[in-house]
Amino acid sequence: MMKFKFEYEEEYIKNSRGVELFACRWVPSSSPRALVFLCHGYGMECSSFMRECGIRLASAGYAVFGMDYEGHGRSKGARCYIKKFSNIVNDCYDYYTTISAQEEYKEKGRFLYGESMGGAVALLLHKKDPSFWNGALLVAPMCKISEKVKPHPVVINLLTRVEDIIPKWKIVPTKDVIDAAFKDPIKREEIRNNKLIYQDKPRLKTALEMLRTSMDLEDTLHEITLPFFVLHGEADIVTDPEISKALFEKASTHDKTIKLYPGMWHGLTSGEPDANVDLVFADIVNWLDARTGDSASLTVTPIHDFTSNVQKVVDGVSNGQGKSKRPQASLLCGLNGGGRRLAERMYKKAKPEYATAKIAVWWDMKCCPIPEGYDARLVRPSIEAAFNELGYSGPVSITGYGDQRQTPCHILRGLSSTGVAVAQIKSESTCSLMYSNMLEWRDHNPPPATMMLISDDWQDVFSWDLARLQQHTKYNLFLSYSTKSNIGSALEPCGKWIWTKLLATKRELVQDKKCCSCELSAMFYCKSCSYQGQSVEGFRKHLSTRKHAVREVTNRIHPELDYLTRTWAKDYPAKPEYATAQIAVWWDMMYCPIPEGYDARQVRPSLEAAFKKLGYSGPVSITAYGDHNKTPDYILRELSSTGVGLAHSIPEVIYSRMFRNLSEWKDSNPPPATIMLISDAVEVMFSGALARLLQETKYNLFLAYSYRPYKMSVLLTSAEWLWESLLLAETRRHVLGKCSERGESTKMFSCTVCICDCKSLEDLRTHLSSEDHAVLERHYPETEVLANLPERKRMRKAYRTGFGHLHNQLHLFGKRKRDLALAASTVSENFIELQVNMSKPMEEDTNQGKTEEEEFNTGPLSVLMMSVKNNTQVLINCRNNRKLLGRVRAFDRHCNMVLENVREMWTEVPKTGKGKKKALPVNRDRFISKMFLRGDSVIIVLRNPK
Repeated sequence: MMKFKFEYEEEYIKNSRGVELFACRWVPSSSPRALVFLCHGYGMECSSFMRECGIRLASAGYAVFGMDYEGHGRSKGARCYIKKFSNIVNDCYDYYTTISAQEEYKEKGRFLYGESMGGAVALLLHKKDPSFWNGALLVAPMCKISEKVKPHPVVINLLTRVEDIIPKWKIVPTKDVIDAAFKDPIKREEIRNNKLIYQDKPRLKTALEMLRTSMDLEDTLHEITLPFFVLHGEADIVTDPEISKALFEKASTHDKTIKLYPGMWHGLTSGEPDANVDLVFADIVNWLDARTGDSASLTVTPIHDFTSNVQKVVDGVSNGQGKSKRPQASLLCGLNGGGRRLAERMYKKAKPEYATAKIAVWWDMKCCPIPEGYDARLVRPSIEAAFNELGYSGPVSITGYGDQRQTPCHILRGLSSTGVAVAQIKSESTCSLMYSNMLEWRDHNPPPATMMLISDDWQDVFSWDLARLQQHTKYNLFLSYSTKSNIGSALEPCGKWIWTKLLATKRELVQDKKCCSCELSAMFYCKSCSYQGQSVEGFRKHLSTRKHAVREVTNRIHPELDYLTRTWAKDYPAKPEYATAQIAVWWDMMYCPIPEGYDARQVRPSLEAAFKKLGYSGPVSITAYGDHNKTPDYILRELSSTGVGLAHSIPEVIYSRMFRNLSEWKDSNPPPATIMLISDAVEVMFSGALARLLQETKYNLFLAYSYRPYKMSVLLTSAEWLWESLLLAETRRHVLGKCSERGESTKMFSCTVCICDCKSLEDLRTHLSSEDHAVLERHYPETEVLANLPERKRMRKAYRTGFGHLHNQLHLFGKRKRDLALAASTVSENFIELQVNMSKPMEEDTNQGKTEEEEFNTGPLSVLMMSVKNNTQVLINCRNNRKLLGRVRAFDRHCNMVLENVREMWTEVPKTGKGKKKALPVNRDRFISKMFLRGDSVIIVLRNPK
């Protein structure tokens, strides 16, 4: 496809209400083929979030115009407050018709492009002037509310009564849409770090306007007459694909097409892996080209049959299968607040070494029961047929777990007749027994072999330890579940099936258990009693005996899983294949900086000394990521003198660039090799994607961090260090002299914002001060410290003790009491309490605010206030006879505090044996980088006079 050169322009316009709105455009240098007008989704914006869409369409020869709605993105107005949905439609209509009326664009086709809520905007623009637009592209549009999730009329009535009193209050309960909408973890974090995107709870008036708009559109879908192309991910839990299907069925136009993408989420054009995004945009451009070419008309041959136009795509392969029914989910205004992805993945064909290997299946019969009326003899044939389709022909052993006293005899007979083993276990201990049997099987069956887990608890119960086991010893792994498939799992299976679909696999009935590929001799067994048997009658008789009842209590299997990998140590000596292999280090200088006064030339020698202590002697490459505008020149020179690469980045993109560079490095450096990450954000930003990578490959992994995590990571590491202790490792002089020769970094100086390399530190400094760099950096949101990222890790103590919600509502400097009360009402979501709060006079609230202000400035709380203002230390004596010396970051009137750089001090008496003299007290202390302190544990607070 020919690519066109284009120019990007920005401007500000004023709407009919005098509000300044941001607008942008991507215009080809030559005459455009047609005009495309963007309508972005709720809370989104055009310049950054929809930039890739503009670039791709402009490269294809289309002039693309976008505008941030009032209160969205870079436009003025109350943040994400929609007073009237018609205002958005009118603003878009006024601006887009003005563009279309320009002389050079008068004869060009006009197409609307709407994503999510923007789909509703596009349809309303068409209804406003049906003959003006030539077509619409609707990506996961919000144009109807599913009957399964439509709010109750009583709820709507209650919200409507108070919408004019508190229209801007953020009291509508929703879950994190970003996690549910965007599949790719790197792109998801880039979107989350875009401060132009609204990520708070919807305002009351906004939610009701979206609700009314959806309901109005639902009643008038038959009035849609313009050509349109609907694109929707089948795994979308933000807007229901059934909505797009209803639009297609009811619309009056003859030129309509719908395409459903199995396995894809809500963010088809911005949150999917690059291969999927390329596929979606190829479909979009092809649809536009077919309606704007020289020999094409804007009206295509009528398409009446729905199923003939529903095209499905799995990883780039088109097919004509229908869509499965979606489960019930909870949503408001067409936006799901929760739910599960039920999409099936593109399964991996069997590798030669696994094709004839053993297959073991562990089946939770309570979570995934046999459907009523289903022939139990078909369970094994269905599972074997599914494996045969993928090229697996090895012997299959299947064990079903559950309380078999509740299983009908005909089902037990049907299963045993096909060689399916049945295990008796109480429901609460099912997962524990399955897990212990799984570990025992792994001990006796080394790879290559295949495992399959049929359970709805695979994510919540099994995934953590299984992911670590898979990183250590790789087996083929398949999953099946009924309705629960959580997003964001660290487990990387070769394929997933929905249980009911798996049972529907085309197969032939196995008439005799002798012909099946089963290796089990005992068809029925009871773990508590060590019972094994072959007949249903004997098994039933055993379960009804007093002996079984007694032993099931006395030999009770604990329901909690005893995770095997939790006891595994760290700092293993190097294996022979890794001893001389390459070591690549990615260093986050933002949260693991060089300590004050430390010689930066010792960083590389310290790392190499720590590696050598474990037996690693391979070449080491180190890349330091951070905002090098804030890093002193002498540190940069010292680092570069020892071969450390310097990559400039900003907080909003640092982790996506680190992981992207890691992925590029992986492509050219196959195992054996060692990866090391130095960052406090590994668990939050990298753990899921890295765990999946390590399950697919056999890289070694090292970690370093400034504080020790409170729980074990899902990542299986060979060594871990505290950053400061790592820097204090013993180094030899000759290491420092040779270290620059050891470095293999070919890009010593680079800018990850502009994606460019520099020849020297001076060139890097010149680049960072250039206007071109500043323009590109401005495309990202304003740079600010990502405090919420380490806080989610470092404030873990508050969440573990049940007071995490208090931390989120702490009083920060400059906040008024009314803001705190509003936040509390938002958390509680209690409308009765809300009405009581609304009935209080404003004068009373003002007086309370003045009283509190005096209390903070001159009262006892002024000690904490001065510590926040001046960043000074305080000494806190606690009820547990421990003392805390640190700095106060935030507090509230109840003395709940967030502390930084805390030194905890206490005295303890060592234990001695009987008859021995009592030991003398010993002073202890420890350092905590950040912590939450409850106010009821505080006795006295002293300010450091210095």
